[in-house]
Amino acid sequence: MKYSLVEHPWLKKLSERLPGQSRSARAVRVMGKALLSGKSVVREKRVFFEGVEDAILESHLTVGPGPGEVLVETIYSAVSPGTERAYFLDLPNFHQERPYGPGYSGCGRIRALGRNVTGLGKGALVAGLLKHSSQNVVAAESLQILPLGVEPRDAAFTTLGGIALCGIRAAGDLEGRRMAVVGQGI
Repeated sequence: MKYSLVEHPWLKKLSERLPGQSRSARAVRVMGKALLSGKSVVREKRVFFEGVEDAILESHLTVGPGPGEVLVETIYSAVSPGTERAYFLDLPNFHQERPYGPGYSGCGRIRALGRNVTGLGKGALVAGLLKHSSQNVVAAESLQILPLGVEPRDAAFTTLGGIALCGIRAAGDLEGRRMAVVGQGI
């Protein structure tokens, strides 16, 4: 019932009338959505692209985890200088609507679990799709538990490593063949 109220067309129309760029309007939207959906409000600090070549560090409110989601306190986030620079500069083939929160590879500790989350526990170290933010609410399925012995600093590169593997896999069957990966790297 509560969730359907958040998605009600009348409330959506009212929300869309509020000034989009105003921080206070964004805060009111977040608090209203949290109240109507029965979720918590989480305060975070995040890197944010407000416009082209316009990056800021801001305090921000977001809605806490819902079903299938977890709240992760970020320990490290890895910067992909090629992709994130391209988004920052709005280069061809890298257009992103503004405002935009960059980042997609990080490591952190689970602070809260939404309903229906299995296989993860509060306090677990995880890596995956995390933005450059002190707190991230993400789908539980986008995270991996860190194996023993893996340092959080190294684990922050998990998503970037997965992307690099896509290129190697696209090259076909390389078993038994010598190869070199050449690049400037991150």
